[in-house]
Amino acid sequence: MNDFTLILQGGLVGLSVTAPVGPMGVLCISRTLTQGITRGLATGAGATTVQAGYTLILLLCLHQVEPWLNTNGFLLSLGSALMMTTLAIRLLRQPGQQSGRRAASSSLVAAYLSALAVNLLNPVLLVMLLGAVTLVFGADPPDPPDAAFLVLGVCIGSTAWWMVLSAATALLRTRLNAAVLQTLNRATAALLITFSLAALARAMPG
Repeated sequence: MNDFTLILQGGLVGLSVTAPVGPMGVLCISRTLTQGITRGLATGAGATTVQAGYTLILLLCLHQVEPWLNTNGFLLSLGSALMMTTLAIRLLRQPGQQSGRRAASSSLVAAYLSALAVNLLNPVLLVMLLGAVTLVFGADPPDPPDAAFLVLGVCIGSTAWWMVLSAATALLRTRLNAAVLQTLNRATAALLITFSLAALARAMPG
């Protein structure tokens, strides 16, 4: 398998786990609409970082990940649900657009770190990546050079999606007034709480 093919397959893996509308997609759209494209991109960057890191871990420890996930899935889901609920509460309490360079910088860091945390605690992401990686390489971990090219492809595919989503959403931002933006914040908060409840429901023992 040549390097370009690996990067292409990695890109498809990145798109396959990023494009379905989930908590990060909803959050990216909401932040882009209410706070600007940089917040949406920062949210996407946090998600991409975790996807690349998890892909690398899967490629290096393919046989150990599934048993670990079966053991710790509930705790991960609980943490993810709490994190999404916290983000929902912050959205509901958001007073409006921030001003000032320090607030802007702080908001970018917060957007990145919150996306990082939600994705780190999301067992569904691990399951999706596990399935996609196994589909590409089978049950045996690849050689380190092949793994590196696949991870690069995941970064490219995921980053491309977040850039397109943020840019497309930003085009709508100037057409929306404050009341509409506030309504979108509330709708996003409701969706995040729904996602958190779904995460807990999936993790509950049958």
